[in-house]
Formats: sequence, C-alpha cells, structure tokens
Amino acid sequence: MELNWSVVNEEIRKFCGHLRSNNLTKVRDALKKLDNIFDLMPSNVDRKQLADKLAELKFVESAKTIFVNLDIQNQSSRELADETLARAMVLLVSLTDHSPTVCQIAEENGIHEFIVNKVKENATIPGSEDRLADVPRFRNKIARSGLCVLMNMMRLHPDSRQKIQATGIQDILVQLKSSDEPRKRLCAIVTLCLLSEGAGNPDLIKVENIDIKVFLSGMLSKAMSDTATNSMFARFAPPGFPEMQTSSITADEVFQCLSVLAVNKDNAVELIKQGVVSQCETYLKFVSDESALEQGELSPHGMNNGVKWALSLLKRLKLSVPECRFLFTFQDVLTKLRDHPNDDISQIASDLTGS
Repeated sequence: MELNWSVVNEEIRKFCGHLRSNNLTKVRDALKKLDNIFDLMPSNVDRKQLADKLAELKFVESAKTIFVNLDIQNQSSRELADETLARAMVLLVSLTDHSPTVCQIAEENGIHEFIVNKVKENATIPGSEDRLADVPRFRNKIARSGLCVLMNMMRLHPDSRQKIQATGIQDILVQLKSSDEPRKRLCAIVTLCLLSEGAGNPDLIKVENIDIKVFLSGMLSKAMSDTATNSMFARFAPPGFPEMQTSSITADEVFQCLSVLAVNKDNAVELIKQGVVSQCETYLKFVSDESALEQGELSPHGMNNGVKWALSLLKRLKLSVPECRFLFTFQDVLTKLRDHPNDDISQIASDLTGS
C-alpha cells in the first residue's frame, strides 16, 4: 500500500486546528482519528516520518497544553476529560515508540513530570479495563500508557533517564510490579529495569524471584500458544487472578520485556534455564511460515514487531551469555531472516548468524 502523504498532511492540518479548540469532544475525536491514521501506516519508516512531522508541527507542545487544560476541567466534564487525556497518552505512546526526536522534545518540555504525576494518581486503580466503569477505565489506561511513554523515552532518548529517576517514580513501580493487571505489571517491570540500567544497578528486578518467574513464564507461554490462534494477541490470566482474562498481551511485548531483563547476566542465565531460546525458535518458525501470512492469521506490522523483539532477545542473551549461541540450532530460520525487507530484522539476524 502506497501512502498518500497529501491526504495525511491535510488530516494533520485539521488535527492541529482541532487541538487548539476549547471543545473537548473535537479534541478527543481529532486524537482518535490521528491515532487511526498512525495505525494504518504501511511501515515503521512511515510511522517515524509521521511522528517526526508531528514533532515539527509542535504536537508535543500542544499535548502539554492539553494535559494542563484537562487538569483544570470542572467535574461535570471529568469523564470526557479523562477519555481525552487517555487518547492523547495512547497517541504519544505511538509517537515516542518510533521517534527519538519526539522523545527528546517530550523530555525538554517536562512531559515526563506530568506523566509521573498521573501514574501516581491513577496507577493503583484495580481491575481490567473491560470490566470497569468509564472513568476508572480511562484512568487505568492513562497510567498504563504513561508508563509506556516513559519506557520509550528511556529507550530512544537515554538522557531522559536521570530526569525520570529524579521524579521518585521508583516506589510506585515497585508496588506495580506485583499488580494484578498483566499489562500494567509488565510495563512496571520494564520501566524499573530501564531505570535501574541507567542508574548502574540492573539488579532491581531479578527473574529468579519466584513471583516474577511465574508471571513471566506463564505470560510468555500463553502468548506463544495464542499467537497461532488469535492474531498475535494473548489472553492471559496471571496466577491467582483467573478473572483477569480480558487483558490482551502481545508476544512482542513479552519479548521486549525479556530483552530488557536479559541485560543483567544473572537474569539472562535464568531465562535460558527457563527455555526462552527454544520458545524464540518456535515463535520465529511459526511467524516465518508463509502459509500463516497467506491465511491472514498474522498482521505484517504485528509480525515484524514480534520477530524484531524475539531476535533482539536472542542477541541480548548472546551478549550476556556468549556460550548460549550453541543453543541456536535454527540457523536456517535466522539465515532466512537476513533477507527480510525490514532493516532492523535483517540486521539483527545478520548479527546473530555472524554475517
């Protein structure tokens, strides 16, 4: 699919006009429409281009204005304000996930400080978003999306780590790493790892911790088993919380989390003991099966993210525990991925095969 940038640019122009509106409904709808446009981008290159375009048009600064204005809305419009803020956060997650420029601008404008405050306010609201009333649902999404933005900022703009650490978010993250909501718990674990890595203390999260071990292994197994049947999404009920099966976790989210954890050698050794390498092999073989693509079981965007993070996990394990390369008995799959049209995938596959 070829992207019609003239149409996209016109939508962006309308969007920026709505952002300056005092009408919350127009702002919410504009955010939703732009997020839909972003999701329909045919490639990560196009997503980065759109993110950079929005940065150029000062979207981050506009988002900060939205955040401040929404904070002072009266209680009669609280529900709409929460929904609008949630949509702004979700879009900011997408933009920071693809653009270092957006991450840098977000840090320069103090977006992380606002997000940390919102996470502290909303992070402990219990339950799955599908089972909550509207206001708690949106506030739950604000907290979860806020953590994702912080994760992206630290990944793509490492200079932001020190400022995020200075906000004192660590205490709430320690609490959330035992949350009964899978995605929130996953985000807290990854965010803690990134903060710890930046502080030179990557031991704050240990895979050998029994609660973390059970959670991660159960989540990965469920994501793996559901990949073949549910378009890359897993419905995961964490141990002890069978009622929480409405939370969707993607395989690529799990692999990304494990990649961050594996920076620590002890964690990498523990993950290898748990059989993560063979699970990566199973996953890569499945998503490399052309019949799965032909039958429409996998979306190309979801597949690329999953493959990229599975390969990234293998690369991180190899860096932390070099001898684990002898477990890479699926060279045929890795060699095939060296010719993948996605540059990130082909480069990591080449690194893993020594070419």
